[in-house]
Amino acid sequence: MAGTDRTLAVLGAGKAGEALIAGMLSSGWCEPGQIVATARHPERLDELAGRHGIRTTTANAEAVDGAAIVVIGVKPQDIETLLGDISGTVTAEQTVISIAAAIPTALIEKHLSDRVPVVRVMPNTPMTVHEGMAGVSAGTYAEEEHLVEEGDSVIMGK
Repeated sequence: MAGTDRTLAVLGAGKAGEALIAGMLSSGWCEPGQIVATARHPERLDELAGRHGIRTTTANAEAVDGAAIVVIGVKPQDIETLLGDISGTVTAEQTVISIAAAIPTALIEKHLSDRVPVVRVMPNTPMTVHEGMAGVSAGTYAEEEHLVEEGDSVIMGK
């Protein structure tokens, strides 16, 4: 990811979202105070905050505000509602990463402000135990800087 700001918003922190959060924390990529997660149910948010020490909210737009990286982890049937919630909040200075199944980057870009970099990442099931791999596809405005950390490499397609 571009720059050194590692603030992360995980929108729709279900199993895959929590696996991502746990992986980021266990790797030392970021600290709990740099992560905010959303979910529909307050009980789920209490679990996430208790287990990982992260901030939580039911308000997607609130979570996005100030995050360098926004991860979309909702189920495909919930994507339109989520994008409606955040469309006026996400800016071109943020990177949006979608792990939502079967949702093309073009659909996400259509709902966001102009020139927001969107990257689609499709992890496989072993990610829930911190193993596995992911396919990565850059959207229209995503460049190499939105896909890699300094010193890393990625094979990307558009």
